[in-house]
Amino acid sequence: MYRVIFLAIVSAVLLLGCTAGKNTENQVQPASPDRMPMAVEEAQAPSGLPLELALSGEALEDSLEVTIRIAYKMPIHADTLLKIVPGEGTVLLDGAEELVFASPQQEGVVVKKVRIGGTNPSIEVSATVRGNGFAAETHGQFPPKKVTQRNEIDLQPLPAPIEVEGAVIDSGVEVRP
Repeated sequence: MYRVIFLAIVSAVLLLGCTAGKNTENQVQPASPDRMPMAVEEAQAPSGLPLELALSGEALEDSLEVTIRIAYKMPIHADTLLKIVPGEGTVLLDGAEELVFASPQQEGVVVKKVRIGGTNPSIEVSATVRGNGFAAETHGQFPPKKVTQRNEIDLQPLPAPIEVEGAVIDSGVEVRP
């Protein structure tokens, strides 16, 4: 008996669901040609990244003061998580390794300072913002690591002979990046 009632209810729901979409008054009409350019302009997202991170340092007598600047390029309605990871041999003398603070409700810059020491003081910093349906993250390090130029790469000759899938290759071809 419960089966019959259950099947009757399921059938009624399916029947209502199938006929509900047949009302032609509620169908979406295409936008008029004169309205379309305005709709495209409204949908364009702001260009660039929402967060930018810049690090600079000043040498003190026995330590290094690092200034962390977080530039907000758009209003963000979520807290910012700032993580500071000291490098090998580095001690965080003043400041916290994790800091949560309110992001500005408009474009602007937030400045935080930390003091580090050690044999070779360095830090890596990340700023993360996570909101409702939104996330942004940026990274930086101080001092900045030297970027290796492609022409500085020391190319090594390929070992020969080698065997690949049963075929013996006895000479290599130099390929430059």
